[in-house]
Amino acid sequence: MRPKVCWSGDFFSGFSLAFVNRRLVQRLIERDNLEISIRTEPVRVDLVEPDYRHFAARATAGIGKPDITVVTGLIPLTHGVPTGSRYIRYLPWEYGAMPEIWYDYLHEECDDLWAPSTYNADAYVAGGFPRERIAAIPHGIDPRIFNAAPRSRSEDEPFRFLYVGATIPRKGIDLMVNAYFRTFAPGDNVILTIKDVNPDTFYRGTSKGSEIRHFANVPTLARMEYVDAVIRDEDMAYLYRNADCLVLPYRGEGFAMPVLEAMACGTAVMATAGGATDDFVDEAVGWRIPSTRVDTPPGEPVPTRGRAWLMECDLDALSQLLRHAYEHRGETRMRGQAGARRAAQWTWDRAARITEERLLEIAARPVVPSASRDARYRNARVYEDRRSGPSLLDGVLRELFARMTVTDPHYLEINPNGKAVLTAVLAAFQWNGVVLAPSDPETLTLQISAHGIREGFDVLALGCEDAASTWETLATLRPRAVASSGVLRSALEPIATQLGYARIATEQQDGDSIFLRSDLLGAAAFDVLG
Repeated sequence: MRPKVCWSGDFFSGFSLAFVNRRLVQRLIERDNLEISIRTEPVRVDLVEPDYRHFAARATAGIGKPDITVVTGLIPLTHGVPTGSRYIRYLPWEYGAMPEIWYDYLHEECDDLWAPSTYNADAYVAGGFPRERIAAIPHGIDPRIFNAAPRSRSEDEPFRFLYVGATIPRKGIDLMVNAYFRTFAPGDNVILTIKDVNPDTFYRGTSKGSEIRHFANVPTLARMEYVDAVIRDEDMAYLYRNADCLVLPYRGEGFAMPVLEAMACGTAVMATAGGATDDFVDEAVGWRIPSTRVDTPPGEPVPTRGRAWLMECDLDALSQLLRHAYEHRGETRMRGQAGARRAAQWTWDRAARITEERLLEIAARPVVPSASRDARYRNARVYEDRRSGPSLLDGVLRELFARMTVTDPHYLEINPNGKAVLTAVLAAFQWNGVVLAPSDPETLTLQISAHGIREGFDVLALGCEDAASTWETLATLRPRAVASSGVLRSALEPIATQLGYARIATEQQDGDSIFLRSDLLGAAAFDVLG
C-alpha cells in the first residue's frame, strides 16, 4: 500500500517556497508511488489560477490520517501534526547556525529535517541536530522552460552581466554594483542587467531598487539597466539566455535558484564560494567568488546554536573575475555550455526521486514519539492568530478548514453592526458570504435563501443578543461550524449540545468560541472543551 503523505505549506502565492512546493509535489504526484494530499490555505477552487487547480482539488480532498506530514516554510513551529504521523520539517536558512527555537522544537520530535543544500544541512548538523535525521533535498529546473535554446546574439553586442534576485544586502547587491562600477567605464562594451524580484511583496521596504534606478541613469557610469516587473518563467529563461554571465555574490542563501536556472539556459555563472551553490557550481561551469565567513553580531538575526554567519565575497577578486569573463568571451561561453549540460541533470524529476526515496525510508521507520506535538495539534488555542480581523479565531478557522477541507465555501454572520468580525478571515479568502442584521425568523430565512446559503454551509457566526433563538431558527441548515462572540458563549452552550455541536475553541482574549458539528470532530481532531 502506498504511504499517505500530507504536504503542508504555501502553494498559491508568488513566493519562492510556493514555487518549490508546486514543482516538487507535481513530480511526486506524477511518479504515483505515494498517496499525496495537500494542506494549505482554505481556498476557493474557482479562484485559483487554472494551472494550479488540481492542487486546490487535492487540498479539498481531505488529509485523513497521513503516514507522513511534511511541513514547509514558516508555518509556526508551535503547530502540531496528526497523532501517529511521522513529522518532516523543510526549513531553508540563510544565516548558517541553526536558530535556537528551531532546535528546541524539532530535535526531539521531528522525524526528519530537510534543507535544500548540503551547506544548509551541514550547518544544522553542526548545531547539534542528529545527522541521521537530516537530508539535503535539492531544488530543480524544468527543462521544457529552462534550457540552452539557440541564441541570436552577435559578437559585437555588449557583454551582458545579469543579477537576478532581491536587491538586498544578503543577496549581495551592493557587492555586485560596486564591483561592476569599479571594473568598467562608460565606454566599455558591457551592460549589467539587475532583475529585481517584486519589491512590493516580501521585500517591501528593504529593496535598493530606487538607488539602482538612479545609477542606471547616470551617464558617467558604465551602462546598467533595472527591471522589477513580474515576468513569466518563459520570459525569465529568455533573459538568462541573452546574458553572457549571471553573477550572484550572495552573503547567505539556502539554494539560489537563479544560478541553477541560468546554468540550464547555457549562461556562465559566478557565485559565492563556500555557500549553498557549491553543490552544483565549480570552475568547470563558472567561477566561485572567493569569500570569507563572517560572524553576525550576537543574537542577529535571531538567537542561534552558536554564532550565525554570512559569507563575504572578496570585492577585488569579484572585480577581477568580472574583467576576466568580459575579456575572454570564448571561455565564458564554454563554461556556460558545460553548465547547461550539468544543470540538465538537476531537474524537478531528479529532486522528486530523491524526495520519494527519503519518504519511503522514513515511512519504514518507527515514529519519533512526541506527546507534545500531538497535544499541540489537538489544542485549538495553539492556532490563535489575527489574520484579517480583530478576533484571534482567525487562525483557528484557517486551521480548522485546512484540516476538514472546504466543501461549500459560504459563511453567514448575524451581526447588528452589519460588519464581518468573526468571519473576517473567510472574507479575506474570498469565500462567498454575507453579514446580516438580526431580524424576525421569516425575514431572516428569506434573506438567507436569497443569498444562496444552503444546508451544510461552512460557518455561521453569531454576534447578536438573541443568538440562541437565531441559531434555533437556522438549525435545519446544519452549518458545519458556529462561531460566537465571547459574551454569548454561556447562552449558546445548551443549544449547541441540543443540536449536536461541541465547543472546540475559546480564544483567550475575548472568549470568542467555535462550536463544531459532532460528526466532524474526528476530521478536525481538536479537543472538545468542557
